Amino acid sequence: MKKPSQLPQPSYDWLCDPGVFSLGQEPATAFRRSPFRAEHKLMLNGTWDFIWAENKEALPKGFSNPGFDTQGWGNIKVPGNWELQGYGTPIYVNQRYPFEKNPPFVPEKNPSGIYKKKVNIPSNWDQKNIFLVVEAIKSASYFWINGYFIGYNQDSKTEVVFDITEYYGQEIEITIQLFRWSDGSYLECQDFWRLSGIERAVYLEARNPLHILDHSIEASLVNGHKDGRLSFQTNLRNTSSTKTEGILTLQLMDREGKLVISSDLSFSVTSGENLQLNTTLEVPDAQPWSAEIPYLYSLSAELKLEGDIQDQISAQIGFRNISIIGNQLCLNGMPLTLRGVNRHEHDQEHGHVITKESMIADILLMKRHNINAVRNCHYPNAPEWYELCDQYGLYVVDEANIESHGMGFEEESLAKDPAWQNAHLDRIERMYQRSKNHCSVIIWSLGNEAGNGINFERGYQWLKAQDKSRPVQYEQAFEEANTDIVCPMYPSVKAVEDYAQNRGDRPFIMCEYSHAMGNSNGNLKEYWELIEKYDCLQGGFIWDWMDQGILKEEHNQKYWAFGGGFGPEDTPSDGNFCINGLLWPDRTPKPALYEVKEFYAPVRIKLLDQNSGLLSIQNEWLYTSLQAFSLYWSVVNEIGTAQKGKIPLDLAGNSDAAFKIPYNISSLDTSKEHYLNLDIIADKPLAWANKGHVLAATQFQLTQGLESKLSEQKKSGGQLNEEDKEFRFKSNGVEFWVDKESGLITSILKDKEELLSGPIRPLFWRAPTDNDFGWDMPEKCQYWKEASTHFKLNSLLAEQNEISCVFDLGDGKAECILTYLFAAENNIEIRLELKVHADLPLLPRMGLYTILKESFANLKWFGRGPFENYPDRKSAARMGVHSDETSKQYVPYISPQENGARQDCRWLKLTGREDTLTAKITASEPFSFSALEYSPWQLNRSERDKGNASQLEKAGGVHLCIDHLHMGLGGIDSWLSKPLEKYLIKPDNFKCSIFIEL
Repeated sequence: MKKPSQLPQPSYDWLCDPGVFSLGQEPATAFRRSPFRAEHKLMLNGTWDFIWAENKEALPKGFSNPGFDTQGWGNIKVPGNWELQGYGTPIYVNQRYPFEKNPPFVPEKNPSGIYKKKVNIPSNWDQKNIFLVVEAIKSASYFWINGYFIGYNQDSKTEVVFDITEYYGQEIEITIQLFRWSDGSYLECQDFWRLSGIERAVYLEARNPLHILDHSIEASLVNGHKDGRLSFQTNLRNTSSTKTEGILTLQLMDREGKLVISSDLSFSVTSGENLQLNTTLEVPDAQPWSAEIPYLYSLSAELKLEGDIQDQISAQIGFRNISIIGNQLCLNGMPLTLRGVNRHEHDQEHGHVITKESMIADILLMKRHNINAVRNCHYPNAPEWYELCDQYGLYVVDEANIESHGMGFEEESLAKDPAWQNAHLDRIERMYQRSKNHCSVIIWSLGNEAGNGINFERGYQWLKAQDKSRPVQYEQAFEEANTDIVCPMYPSVKAVEDYAQNRGDRPFIMCEYSHAMGNSNGNLKEYWELIEKYDCLQGGFIWDWMDQGILKEEHNQKYWAFGGGFGPEDTPSDGNFCINGLLWPDRTPKPALYEVKEFYAPVRIKLLDQNSGLLSIQNEWLYTSLQAFSLYWSVVNEIGTAQKGKIPLDLAGNSDAAFKIPYNISSLDTSKEHYLNLDIIADKPLAWANKGHVLAATQFQLTQGLESKLSEQKKSGGQLNEEDKEFRFKSNGVEFWVDKESGLITSILKDKEELLSGPIRPLFWRAPTDNDFGWDMPEKCQYWKEASTHFKLNSLLAEQNEISCVFDLGDGKAECILTYLFAAENNIEIRLELKVHADLPLLPRMGLYTILKESFANLKWFGRGPFENYPDRKSAARMGVHSDETSKQYVPYISPQENGARQDCRWLKLTGREDTLTAKITASEPFSFSALEYSPWQLNRSERDKGNASQLEKAGGVHLCIDHLHMGLGGIDSWLSKPLEKYLIKPDNFKCSIFIEL
């Protein structure tokens, strides 16, 4: 490195110079988690002196001088984002810059903070080399030790390491000046909160004059993947004043701590020089590493002088081969399917600062929901993350900290500008060097949404020259030469199949798909049917893992804020576009995660013969047998379980077999619907889940049952009377009132107790989801919103026990007919008919809506559940009898929107708290329902980024929607695409009957 005396004087011009991004730093190397001895590491996390200003001119002069008086300064927690500690404003923007773009220049108003800390150096560090390590600091930073300028940094997501040996004594004073914006910010335009600060650990590390500078490990499988080959390269540094001779001892231990192989390498290194040592060790019968069975060996390298250990490194290594064979990505020669998610580093309280505990929580949640791969979007992650992925087993796509999305992808793209080439290459190299030894890293990514050009072509060439053991991908290369994998974002289902059918020469792995914004993730089924069908389609990474909400408190209430939730009104913001995860910010799973688990399951079950119970089970794990699991089966109907049993499984990885379920189908009551439930359940604890964990589940319908329609029952025993303002039908203590003016049922009385808090009315509108806003549904389908609130009664005809009402839905373009047929036994049939007379937009839904008294506290239904489901996201929701409280039906998406539906229902029962009040609803065809404490109009936003669920107040009553038809959610993206064609409701003539029994 350059000694401080050789460095130029610090200049703020560097903030706007793409050619200056790193000064005074040690070369990028593999990350060393632990020093030679524990006492050789001094953590500096905690409280630092801190002063902040909106502009550097407002900061004190001479702040880098040793002993500078910090009285009157504040304190800040390190690591920590300063905007979440009272300094400045958190900003969320997606693809644009939070300032006017004019590269390489940044705003003159550029917030800056100064950190200071005095540190006592341990006495046993005398005569050692001392290094200052900052694992991540954002955005541009200047460093001083005891008043001496030691360096500069811009890449905010890789380690900054300085050799400060010549400046340490009994005490040192560290000064860091950090700027929020720099020309480096043009390369960090990622879709997440734009925050500043020291985001990962800070510490000092002591090393002996002779130490290991870097090491590279490649652990591969050879001889038909039977044996292991360990290639080890290390760079030694000798900072002593004499030539040094010694021995480097390598030892490889297995998981049980037994020595597998060892080797001694003699060396001689001149004073002030570095030396590279290389060796290759053969490991017979090596255990392979995979995400399924993450078998790790322990490798230690001891640097010895005359028997005394001078330095030591240790690493967990896994033997595995990653290659592309034909058009498939392969692990150890076998095609690999990536069931992945994108994951940002995010904490609901601390922003970009996350803990090891939260990392473990993420990994366990992923594995329990059959997620086997993660893309580090869009930057290298904290060092612990890689160790945990090695240990627990996840396939990792590691991505360089490059995104210049705000510049676009055409001629303005920084990817095409040679002035920015070194900055691109530096970030790619830093990523590679720090993560190269982790077996979990199976793919390198050059960056994200930064266009394509000479800078990424050079980056691809550099990476391929350094590492021939991993493929390199880059989304913006599309199908050009500088990507080994075609890794598009948000392709349609049609586009995916088109690639497989017409090109398909490279692996096709979606780096982002199934945008999980709000109530989303429809049509996963269609994606995964294609992935199972075509060899070159090998999975993808859902966007994304967690909502990036930040906890905020107002009026003694905490809630998750998104873009625009902080600072003045003119703060740049892209609203709630950071709220697009499978989890809420506290890591609570959303209903969509259960659908992900369904299609990501590594087991496929097919019912080959319904009569005999013959099944085919395919184990898509490559290595793992199902011997730790059993197949639990049951035949269920709406009454309960008719038959059940258990079959032990001993199915090897990457194989399939036939199994026979010993049910007796001939004994089933064919008047009832019967379903075969199949669950593959762990019989013993797993490394990542408890005994009883459900790995995979599926369901098949065995018998159809018989339809029972109330309209076919005898219509007698009651009387329809005409009053001044309404018609009243009375029977056995039940009354139905139909208002003459509106044509709606406005009252249902049972034993003189009112059941309704609002009329029963037609409903063709839903509160827009985030995906709906993406294709302008609120505007395009506005007709149906108006039709649901401003319909007009054209005619009302009453005869015998029947009333028919015809409504104009608007401008004569469509009409709705409600026919009420009053039956005996306290029943009513409501026939709903829609007639379309003009070219109208798609329907969001078709059904009935009313408000029940809040005394209806419980519900039970025979349909899909128990969790929320929709027409294009219902595969994981089983048919069965489910029950819940109405107060628990609401799904609290951070932005209010349609939620809480249950599909394919045969009946729905709502009861009071003590079961004295009961209403049963059936229909002429399977229906969907929602029963919430909020009305559809409360959940209706005028704009996507307006409104937060925390602002909702319960409307009173139970808001019940009974739908004959309901549009799908969509799941391709949240800015353009509609739901798939088969999940749309095209305007047409529809009719159905809904029955209410009291």
